[in-house]
Amino acid sequence: MPPSPTADLARWKADQARVWGAGSWEALADTVLASAHDKLVARLAPQPGERWLDVATGTGAVALRAARAGARVTGLDLAPALIRTAEARAAEQGLAIHFQVGDAARLPYPAAGFDVVSSAHGVVFAADHLAAAVELARVCRPGGRLGLTYSLPKPELAQLMERIGHTRPVGAGSPRNWADRDYVRGLLGAAFDLSFSEGVCHWKAESGEASWQLFVGSDGPAKTSVEAMPTDEREAVRRDWIAYFERHRQGDGVDVPRPYVVITGVRRDGEAQERQTIHGLLREARARLDRLSPQAAHAAMSDGALLIDIRSESQRAAGGVIGGGLFIARNVLEWRLDPASGHQHPSVGGLDRQVVLMCNEGYQSSLAAATLQTLGFDRATDVIGGFQAWREAGLPVEPPPR
Repeated sequence: MPPSPTADLARWKADQARVWGAGSWEALADTVLASAHDKLVARLAPQPGERWLDVATGTGAVALRAARAGARVTGLDLAPALIRTAEARAAEQGLAIHFQVGDAARLPYPAAGFDVVSSAHGVVFAADHLAAAVELARVCRPGGRLGLTYSLPKPELAQLMERIGHTRPVGAGSPRNWADRDYVRGLLGAAFDLSFSEGVCHWKAESGEASWQLFVGSDGPAKTSVEAMPTDEREAVRRDWIAYFERHRQGDGVDVPRPYVVITGVRRDGEAQERQTIHGLLREARARLDRLSPQAAHAAMSDGALLIDIRSESQRAAGGVIGGGLFIARNVLEWRLDPASGHQHPSVGGLDRQVVLMCNEGYQSSLAAATLQTLGFDRATDVIGGFQAWREAGLPVEPPPR
């Protein structure tokens, strides 16, 4: 059985959590990117006591700046090693910042929980841009502020970096898309009143060789990729990198300008936002889910997941049922699952149980699974294509009970 897209994405995230921690990211953050961090924090103008979330915080450059200004800061990153470095840096500076490991596409925070949400050259690397954008909007209060940065195109340098390689899963959005204002408006424009400005970082070093050592020692994915290259390929990339930087020599060093975009926004309140549609609700719901193919759902059942069939009685009678699945009518689903309701079905168990919902075609189940996540079932999800896709995949179907 081929791996599911969900399994591929999970493996990629686990790999990224490891490789981003392989380098000393703070060395780049404190030099090449420092002016971008300064500009972003200045644009967001932290105030004492404000609740500030820095997403994909890395080693905490933006978080540290915001905390020094008096904000109550939380920083989140996928890479445990980067979080440990950020914690150590905050402790050295006597700053109380709450850092934690987490996924930008599934932020573990309540809706409207922050006054400011930021990400400097960070959230752009999420595989699912829509899911990340939905989460940025969800956790930012009405009237709250958003601030993001990312590099603008610089073709020759980009080609060099592509040869070193930041791997992406199939179907993942490119980080470069965040440099396209129309693309960003499509992701965030309904939730934020957006503004765009630009700045320039300067990649300075004593020599092209020094810039190469800084990059491959600090950027975890680049370091991992270069170490895995055959010697001749690695030396060819190194030679071309050094030559490129030496063409930007100024006096006693090299200086490559790197333009970047600063995206800022003010969270619209409920009345100012566009009317929500069912398509928007479905998109937001699915952005929270690690949805399963029928084959993956079948395998998950073998591993202890609880499959709940929420189809109507007539649909079950006409099409059959899933052996080992539990039938709960959609109109009582939340009551029968929530331990606090007093009416939880005895087969459900605790909130850590993986719950997989199935409707007829995979629409209503997505909305319901997102609701279950809100109730605390963090692993709740649904079957892509629903029962119809399950049957078309040739998976077991039993006659309905009489």
